[in-house]
Amino acid sequence: PVNKEKLYFSLYSLSGLLLKVFLSKKYNDSLVRKLSAGELTVAQLKQINRAIKSGLSDKQLNSIINSKKDASRMSVIIDIAINVNKMNQKEVKC
Repeated sequence: PVNKEKLYFSLYSLSGLLLKVFLSKKYNDSLVRKLSAGELTVAQLKQINRAIKSGLSDKQLNSIINSKKDASRMSVIIDIAINVNKMNQKEVKC
């Protein structure tokens, strides 16, 4: 049996994420096309949303999406990318 409440919540979360990306001028059309293609799970989309909120570049986002890793691996990759970006920012300030 399908838990309708859980399904509705997942669809609501997914639509919210897609809406944020579609309305954001910062991210390019190819990223939007990839996210709307339906190839990613809700869990993967949530990880991409976290990556966007964390300020990953379009190139980093595209690499993560193209890797087609599961959500847990995406999470680790995103954490690493965030740390690399922080290190690069510190180097620029020095």
